Amino acid sequence: MSDLTAHAERIKLARVLGLAPAELDYLEDRDGQALRDFRESLSDALFNRYRARFEGMAKLSSLLPLAANARLSELVLGPTLSARIAGELPVKRAIALADRLPVAFLAEVSRELDPRRAAAVVAGMPPQRVVKVALVLLAEDDHITMGRFLDSLSEAALAATIKAIESDAALLRIGFFAEDTDRLSDIVRLMPAGRRRGTVVAAAEQDCWPEALSLMLHLDDDLQAEFGQFIFEDAALLSSAVDAVAEHDAWPVLVRLAAHQNGDGQTRLAEYCAGRNAGDHDHLTAAAEAEGVADALAPYAAAYRKQRP
Repeated sequence: MSDLTAHAERIKLARVLGLAPAELDYLEDRDGQALRDFRESLSDALFNRYRARFEGMAKLSSLLPLAANARLSELVLGPTLSARIAGELPVKRAIALADRLPVAFLAEVSRELDPRRAAAVVAGMPPQRVVKVALVLLAEDDHITMGRFLDSLSEAALAATIKAIESDAALLRIGFFAEDTDRLSDIVRLMPAGRRRGTVVAAAEQDCWPEALSLMLHLDDDLQAEFGQFIFEDAALLSSAVDAVAEHDAWPVLVRLAAHQNGDGQTRLAEYCAGRNAGDHDHLTAAAEAEGVADALAPYAAAYRKQRP
């Protein structure tokens, strides 16, 4: 399978380096975790080079009234320095200072902020403040920044932000850039079932299948079963999904979704695959063997043999 995670990591690395993502296409054969390790090491090296100065500026900042500190950040320090200093401030002080900053400027700061150094600050931000910043970033199509903070946001802030973002495609694009995929299932559970299905429709209608497939790959079994049901019960969605899986060589995602379906769902998949080409069936069965779910796909195999003896 082409590494969708690696694709997201190349885009995030390009952001750190100030490059267009296409300029890193030569890294497409590199493992996603290796790219993430490199990105984080690079960020650490850039930060640690001047960390003593950031610490000193944070101490000085703590001596100033919040109103003066906010003006200094906006008019003198700018978003980059403000972001570096934020991680060195006491958490309560940093949250209080963020509350004094204009939302547009706070959005600029968030682009420069390393979530690893400010996780407690991000987690303590009031939900409605988070929503306002998120909507500024969304208006600028900055899904990367929002995705990187998914792990740190409180559940209340996540729920409020999901509700405020009307585009299901945007939710997919944000999730694609999550730093910790282990939390994705908890985040998806905050979405009403109608919106979860909406993300699948958006994948088909707005060319978001790479983001959707990457999301589904990391979900818990019950959510994979639910997303699979959305796909297998709708002929148009099934056709679009299989096309995308074939294009991105993402057969392991499809077989995991299929493994959680009942016989009817697997039969619909078999009937569809039988009408395509034998190569797709070969890819699917090979992926089922590799993923260790070949036994669970027995209804699919039986239905396929009926269609193409």
